[in-house]
Amino acid sequence: MFLKSQTYCSKKRALLNRQNDEELISRYKTTQEKEIIGELFDRYIHLVFSACMKFFRHEENARDAAMEIFESLEEKLVKYDIANFKGWLYTTARNHCLMGLRKIKPEVHHEKIENLQKNSVENEGILHLDIEQQVNSELVLKLLDELKHEQRICVELMYLCGKSYKDIAEETGFGLKNVKSFIQNGKRNLRIMIGQSDAKH
Repeated sequence: MFLKSQTYCSKKRALLNRQNDEELISRYKTTQEKEIIGELFDRYIHLVFSACMKFFRHEENARDAAMEIFESLEEKLVKYDIANFKGWLYTTARNHCLMGLRKIKPEVHHEKIENLQKNSVENEGILHLDIEQQVNSELVLKLLDELKHEQRICVELMYLCGKSYKDIAEETGFGLKNVKSFIQNGKRNLRIMIGQSDAKH
């Protein structure tokens, strides 16, 4: 499906391969070496492609989206301060896919948000949504974006992508206990924010 990038010599490749994500990003901010993007591509292309498939469910669209995401790193790695690259990359992929879905098939976007609402209600009755369906979809999307980074990633993976706690821990690198805590706190915060939004109306 995807070939590993072969754009740099084996000696330099070995050097970059020994550096962790944070070291690579720090180096890229200074040098803008294309080889660093290639190394990150090799490490995470399958993760990004898998995330894109969850949204598009079509291999060609998912492949195109994954490549676009990595192409955008040339600018974003310089622009943003990134503490947890793997988690940040998933969020970047998620936002890219949602934007793509809005353009090509808006109803799919709403269906995924509605799945979050349905699953949340069925799981401990966390979200009690009383307003119109379309407004609910936009509300939940907005509130998800307001959650803390780790909470948003874990809630989306569980309710939008149907991942288990174990799957989420493996994909994000978060500990299993942390994943459970992020989801619990994220759902609690969503409930509070929804209540506040209802009160305003």
